[in-house]
Amino acid sequence: MRTTHPGPVAVTGRCEPAVPCWAGLLTGSLPTALDFYGPLLGWEFDRPGGGRWVTARAAGTPVAFLAGDGPADRAAWIPYFGTEDADRTAELVRECGGTLAVGAIETRLGRFAVAADPQGAAFGIRQVDGVDACALGPGAPFGAELRCPDPFAAAVFYGEVFEWEQRPRIDIAFEDDRVVVRAGGVAAAALRRADGDGHDGQHARWEVLFAVPDLDRAVRRAAGLRGGVRRELGAGAARRVLLTDPQGARFAVLGAS
Repeated sequence: MRTTHPGPVAVTGRCEPAVPCWAGLLTGSLPTALDFYGPLLGWEFDRPGGGRWVTARAAGTPVAFLAGDGPADRAAWIPYFGTEDADRTAELVRECGGTLAVGAIETRLGRFAVAADPQGAAFGIRQVDGVDACALGPGAPFGAELRCPDPFAAAVFYGEVFEWEQRPRIDIAFEDDRVVVRAGGVAAAALRRADGDGHDGQHARWEVLFAVPDLDRAVRRAAGLRGGVRRELGAGAARRVLLTDPQGARFAVLGAS
C-alpha cells in the first residue's frame, strides 16, 4: 500500500465511515495474545465482566478487540469498516453477493456486524457517528490490505457496500495490479492480487496494518515475543513488515512517522 502519512499524531479514537478504522482478533488463547500484543503495540486491555474478550487501548483510546473463542489453528485479524448505519450496510452486503455471519448486533462497544465478501475474505462493520478522521498514531490500526484472486471485482463489491462513489472524502485509484482507497488524502485500504508465493495462494484475506513508532524495533520485538517475521514489503514511507503472532494470526506493522 502506498501510504501518505499525516506526520506523527496522537491516537484520536475518531473513525472514518466507509474505510477500515477498527480491528478484531479471533484467537485460540487469549492470554497468549495479550502477552504478545501488549508489549509489541503498547496496548493496555479492558476486560469487561472478566469474559473471553478484551478491548485493546492505545494511549487510552480503544482501537481493537481480542476474543478467545477461536480454533487454536485459525487465529486471524479482520478489519472493521466504519458505517453510519450498520443495519443498512449489512443489508447491502447481502444484496451485493456477500455473506453476513453475525449481526448487526448491539455490543458494549457499539453496533457491529461480521461478514465475508464474495471471494471469501472476512471483514467487520462498525457503526460510527459520521466523524471525519480515523484513529491514528502508535498502536492504532493504520488501514488494511486485501489479497484476493480478483482485486477489481472486490473493489466493485466494497464500493457498492460502502457507497464509495457517493463520498467526497473517498478517492479510488488504480495503481498497477491493485486498487488503493484513500480517505481525506490518507491511504486507508489497498486491494491487490494474491501473489501465489505459497503463503497467499488464491485465498482471499484482509491483513490489518498497525502503526508503530519504530518499525525495525517492532520487528525485533515481535521475534523476541515468539512471533514470526514473514517478509518486508514496500519502501520509504510505504515500508511495512508482515508478521505472525505466536498463534499464526497475520498482520503488518508500519512506521507511524
